[in-house]
Amino acid sequence: MIRCLFEAGLFASIGIWSIFDGLRLSATRREGVFDWLGPDRYIILIGGILVVLAVARLLTSRGEWRTSAAGHPPADISPRESMLSMRGALLTLAFAGYALLVSYLGYALTTTAFFAAVYWIMGLRTPLSFILAVVLSTAAFVVLFVTLADLPLPRGELGLPF
Repeated sequence: MIRCLFEAGLFASIGIWSIFDGLRLSATRREGVFDWLGPDRYIILIGGILVVLAVARLLTSRGEWRTSAAGHPPADISPRESMLSMRGALLTLAFAGYALLVSYLGYALTTTAFFAAVYWIMGLRTPLSFILAVVLSTAAFVVLFVTLADLPLPRGELGLPF
């Protein structure tokens, strides 16, 4: 039950934050010509989806609530399941950190930190492969979204070029 509340609360808080951030962008970033979806509407859309998922998580977990209220002990969890659950929670926190920091640190820096966190959480520890994976993933995302999609992404407080 606590896990369900944590997940739903995390989805809802990131979703609400994204909606407000998208509204902030739409009020301040309408100088140029954007596509109909634009960066502001895209963030609002993603935020709305996260809020809907939070509500869905609460509604689909009624069985967990009944079991918890009945006082039945939780089923035994294997160490592997526990590790996977912890890894999932850490990945969710990394995504939340990314969503919260991208407006302030800029797209390139936040994306680099996000990939570093994800690869570390997933167990990529060899220095050369870790650095290569982070650099290549960041470069691929920059090429995809900045160059090919021509999206105006947040530069952050540092004013980095992308």
